[in-house]
Amino acid sequence: LERAVSGDQDLSVILRAQCRETVGYFLLQLGDIAAAAPHIDEALALARVSGDLRLLRHTLQTAGNLATAQRDFDRAMALHVESEHAARAVAAASPNGGLYVGTQLWLQGLVAQQVGDTATALARIGAGIPYLRAPGGSRRLGMILGELGAIQLSIGSLDEAAVNLLQAVAMTWHSHYEIALARSLRGVCVVASVTDQSQAGAQLLGAADAIRARTSYLASRVLPDHDLIEQCATRLAQHLGPAVFER
Repeated sequence: LERAVSGDQDLSVILRAQCRETVGYFLLQLGDIAAAAPHIDEALALARVSGDLRLLRHTLQTAGNLATAQRDFDRAMALHVESEHAARAVAAASPNGGLYVGTQLWLQGLVAQQVGDTATALARIGAGIPYLRAPGGSRRLGMILGELGAIQLSIGSLDEAAVNLLQAVAMTWHSHYEIALARSLRGVCVVASVTDQSQAGAQLLGAADAIRARTSYLASRVLPDHDLIEQCATRLAQHLGPAVFER
């Protein structure tokens, strides 16, 4: 892909933007943020002058994900909001237009949660869910419900969290979205650990660890679930005893 980019000067602006975004996306998935950045930045510059709003909404999303990986959360939020606006502008003419709107609202929620703004995170994620209930949205919906459940756990809304996490487990299992499945299982583990189901919680935590270990892309490990793991491990060690828990 990098060789293709180096020799694409005679291609259209749209194709050049797509090539660079693709290279940057894969490098980002592999965890090489520094190598991904110049390709994504150039792709975004080309997308802005292309006049293609579908291309722009997609490239803005990738640029927002890059900014999140760089921990530039103000820029990440701005890019995802701009992507949402582009997605809304073409939603009526696109068969899956609403899914892009919902995805950007979800990503805005994740950025807000990263900076500790739980109220905004819940509001944006809640606004995105109806869009992802449309046909074709189940994969993303499973992930967004898992993130919503994790946030609800952090503020003590156990009942609401349990409902969303169990839905997330079912949907991510069905869609084989393993990285999101592992996170949702860890969320259910937290629920189990505070409802006198420690043995089941330990099994869920072990299953999540096994799933996460076989995940191929390094970028899938950007959210290492330390928040959920710490809650699970602390409670399970207390209930089961350190020796039993370690087994």
